[in-house]
Amino acid sequence: MGKVQTQTNHLPTPANSDSVPLSTTVAIMPEQTPEKQQKFYPITHLPMFRNIVDEQLKHYRVQFAQLKQAEGEAAILDDATINRVIEVYGESEEGFDCFRRQLNKWQSDKIAPEQALEISGFETQLEKLVQCQNEIMTLAHKLKEGTIEQVLGKSDIELGMDFLSEMMGQER
Repeated sequence: MGKVQTQTNHLPTPANSDSVPLSTTVAIMPEQTPEKQQKFYPITHLPMFRNIVDEQLKHYRVQFAQLKQAEGEAAILDDATINRVIEVYGESEEGFDCFRRQLNKWQSDKIAPEQALEISGFETQLEKLVQCQNEIMTLAHKLKEGTIEQVLGKSDIELGMDFLSEMMGQER
């Protein structure tokens, strides 16, 4: 693996702004294409990142609750719905990696103790988000076995055996 290069870009600020100009740092990995370059933001962007993770976590919890509700029902979801859930929530792992790299960048910078505390809170929320995503993926894969198409593809004997096993409290 080659050497990591960094490039700092200064972003303009509005003319009536009292703040200092914003800048981002881009880590350029030799094996990365320009589309895959990570932009690093100054610590002043931490509240924005925290808000993104907090909102995602709310939505993930709602999605998990909806899937959990479907878990108790027989064959109410179809293959396309479950496959879409797996696709969308599986792709979110790349975003989590970006958040982690941003966290590592902030932690390596010289920061004030209160900023370190804010970073710690963000890290905690990010781990909750990752955990919720893992629960969604686990449940979606479990639900994939009982979609409408899966049930319709079973023979009468298989359906009868499933019903009897369920009545006796056993898994087949």
